[in-house]
Amino acid sequence: MVVDNSKKSGVEIDVTLWGELAKVEVEEGRAVALKGVRVVEKRGKTLTASFDAEVLTDLHSISAQAAKLEAWFRDFKASGKPAIKLTE
Repeated sequence: MVVDNSKKSGVEIDVTLWGELAKVEVEEGRAVALKGVRVVEKRGKTLTASFDAEVLTDLHSISAQAAKLEAWFRDFKASGKPAIKLTE
């Protein structure tokens, strides 16, 4: 699940990762950046990774915004509010 909190709307979208990208370990609730993904209209909107896509997991070293995103995500999940799901 990918959450976009740019407008604090609680939108989520599924992402499909292939090959080595699928093996990247990410702790639930941690912010990551996805480089080289695109939106695909398939059962709603999904993200799919290109051949040269990257999953950046160490955002804290490059962005203070990552900690804010993680805190917002934890608070949103704890609120019990349903996310707006873009994928069917």
